[in-house]
Amino acid sequence: TPRFASQCGYTIAVNHPNIEFRASVLSCYVHNLNDEQFSLVIQIKLSGTDVEASTYIQTLSCMYSPWAAREIFCEENYMQVSVQRNIPDIDYAQDAEDWALVFPEVSVLLKRNFSSSK
Repeated sequence: TPRFASQCGYTIAVNHPNIEFRASVLSCYVHNLNDEQFSLVIQIKLSGTDVEASTYIQTLSCMYSPWAAREIFCEENYMQVSVQRNIPDIDYAQDAEDWALVFPEVSVLLKRNFSSSK
């Protein structure tokens, strides 16, 4: 259903006669092996007036290197954010000169705080 698809990270688009199915690597029921190999087993049911009903099982899989770019991925009805990385520390001493030009009184406070934190 569309609700299940958006909750679980799937999209299904119909462009007759084709159907496009997309799944996020973080979607429901995806098997994740070491954050590098992802697989999903889907069941496809075909039916119609001119086709005898049939069911097919298909395994989808993909591989990523550990540092592959996949932090933010936007799709039609969902967004995923993955691969948490540390944010580098801010060097306040480096920024002191910029503040000094705009607010000279802040420069004095920054120098005091920076020297007392060492």
